[in-house]
Amino acid sequence: MRLFVAVGVPAEIKARLGALSEHLSEIGARAVAIDKIHITLAFMGHAEPRTVPKITAALNSIEAKPFECGIGGIGSFGEGSPRVIFAKVSKGSDHINRIHRELTTSLKHEGIGVDDKEESIPHLTLARAAARTDRELITRFIRENTDLQIGTFVCSEIKLKSSVNSVNGYVYEDIASKRFS
Repeated sequence: MRLFVAVGVPAEIKARLGALSEHLSEIGARAVAIDKIHITLAFMGHAEPRTVPKITAALNSIEAKPFECGIGGIGSFGEGSPRVIFAKVSKGSDHINRIHRELTTSLKHEGIGVDDKEESIPHLTLARAAARTDRELITRFIRENTDLQIGTFVCSEIKLKSSVNSVNGYVYEDIASKRFS
């Protein structure tokens, strides 16, 4: 199983993001399913079930208070040619980055490998460019939606999730959670 820690997003924001993903799909990108949209804090990749208690301990070591998280603006990864199209975390990214740093430090202390990018950009992946994707249309979509405000929510919890491949794609399951107080 693949394991990751994420911030969930309320249904109303997922619905708005889903409409954007659908449009990206219409211009040739591979859209992320609405129920899969989240903000990744740490990705452990393929892991043995015996590592779950250590990951849960790292999750529970995070101390944070609930905070407002704003989603707004569209961006991309892929220098010169968009590969991953995402919605930006426009408010609360400092909190997300602090939690990310604390979590990855704690996971490493527990001996858990983390796919750790030095500079994390909090985001919600909407779609990935496919070979058939018209990059000019994607670039125009990003430019036209750079300042699009999608919504805000209170982030009060992070979750350890598993991702298991099935005939219908990846299925996500919540394994553990940490509520902020």
